Amino acid sequence: MKSTQQVLILLKGFIDA
Repeated sequence: MKSTQQVLILLKGFIDA
């Protein structure tokens, strides 16, 4: 389940970049 949160953070960072 932690994997999902990590992916979400990664996606957010990518979109924010």
